[in-house]
Amino acid sequence: MLTVLAANYSDFREVTIESGRVRGYKDYKYDIYAFYGIPYATTPIGIHKFKAPLPAPQWTNVFEAFDRHIICPQPKINEEQRETHEIVQDDCLIANVYVPNTNKKDLPVLVDIHGGSYQSGFGNMITLKHFADTKKVIVVNFNYRLGVHGFLCLGTKDIPGNAGLKDMVALLRWVKNNIAAFGGNPDEVTVSEYSVASSAIDMLLLSPTVKGLIKRAIPESGPNLSIYSLQLDPIIIAKNNAKLFKNFNTNDILELEHFFKTTPLSVLTRNDLMAQRDATMQFTPCVERNLGEEAFLLQSPFDISNEGKFPIIPILYGFTNMEKIYKLDNYEYWKTKFNEHFTEFLPMDIKFDSDNQKDTIIRAIKEFYFGITPGGYFNNSEQSFINYFTDVYFLYGTLRSVRLQVVAGNHHVYLYEYSFVDDDNPDQSDINTHVQGQGAYLYEAKYSYADVPEIPHNKTDSEKSKRVKKLLKEIWINFITKGSPVPHGSSLPVWPPVNEEGTPYMSIGDTLELRAAEQRRWHRMNFWHKIYDGYYHHPTPPPVHASKDEL
Repeated sequence: MLTVLAANYSDFREVTIESGRVRGYKDYKYDIYAFYGIPYATTPIGIHKFKAPLPAPQWTNVFEAFDRHIICPQPKINEEQRETHEIVQDDCLIANVYVPNTNKKDLPVLVDIHGGSYQSGFGNMITLKHFADTKKVIVVNFNYRLGVHGFLCLGTKDIPGNAGLKDMVALLRWVKNNIAAFGGNPDEVTVSEYSVASSAIDMLLLSPTVKGLIKRAIPESGPNLSIYSLQLDPIIIAKNNAKLFKNFNTNDILELEHFFKTTPLSVLTRNDLMAQRDATMQFTPCVERNLGEEAFLLQSPFDISNEGKFPIIPILYGFTNMEKIYKLDNYEYWKTKFNEHFTEFLPMDIKFDSDNQKDTIIRAIKEFYFGITPGGYFNNSEQSFINYFTDVYFLYGTLRSVRLQVVAGNHHVYLYEYSFVDDDNPDQSDINTHVQGQGAYLYEAKYSYADVPEIPHNKTDSEKSKRVKKLLKEIWINFITKGSPVPHGSSLPVWPPVNEEGTPYMSIGDTLELRAAEQRRWHRMNFWHKIYDGYYHHPTPPPVHASKDEL
């Protein structure tokens, strides 16, 4: 049941969508109208909590679109709840819409998907309200199911998998059917995000369920081919997670299904299941088993991309020049294990037929990145440490996705490297004293143009930082509204599409500089390309099991 709140504000807008009338209120800071907490779908609850989302509710009174601070169940939420007063509830599928203060219609729409490693976060964690205050775009963000709630994958009718991704599809369908009421153009939708949510965007582009819902995409620092993007064996992950509760142990998938269906989310989300040393997560997207119902993903992203079975749309791929520079926090703790137990850090999506094969590849990786000493140990260069994790987590997968898109005939793919470092930012200055040269890391590109008031250096930007933020905003608005980061007639440097070898790409630092692919970087990418050509572990759907309802 929806709670309708009374409003005391006089400056509001009221629209009528499929569910009923909605009233949003003026945000004077950005000169926009904000519509918070609109249910775009209904979350199945109880024993049905892992199924695809249901249609949005209906209402007869005006829905007062205040921020009710609703977020989806997730680990470590109690601490966040105390700090931000968020309300955790199972039925959590809400959208926030930011509309410019203009009478213009058919505005392009930017749908922003929040990050959080598929395990945490919420729609308003980072907002892009100041994109809406350009009066050129409408901005939408939203919640989706997370962790075990969104990505448990058993291959059964009640737990088919990818509930969180199906939430994203439901949101895009909601935008298609309702955004015109807010003044938006349902045929001009761009999706954007960074990190793991970027891999979700890259995956959305491959799913037949999204056909006709996305016009353009901006995946930043996270492709669908990264090792954290898919569960390689979702049944093992489910079993290992179940063992954390009351010594639960079974090989019966139906018994496993019953356990998850009947255990409350408040219990299932107690454990923090973030990244492992091998760069995998726990509950992430999966290749689904074909159950005769609408599925999000029935093949691996690599197979779909390699076969070219996806719509061709403009894509702006991005990465930063030192994605994993923040991994230096683990350097002292991990460097000994790097030498003695490197298998723990080996990507899990490569598979070997023998220990000899594994030992050969491990030695090749050590020699390539670190150099072997006469005693068999390798030099723990901090720069090499960063390069290794950057390549494994982000860069190889990004450039591999770019290559597959271009080979499939997409001639509207643009590539950038974000390398801007604000010398006046103490956080970056401290980090960069540890490595050769300077580099931007994963979150810096996002924070450069997003509304993130809690980031201290965003409150005291240098003039150089303000200039780069303005530049990034212009590039993004160009792409969202015209399909090119530098359209004809722009004063910015010409920016052509990238080819399959990663050339040219735009370097975004103090200035824009169009560059050819660096020999050193492509040497690293080709190194991994050879490994994956021979040892890639293709993700598979959950196996068929003995269920009366399914066989």
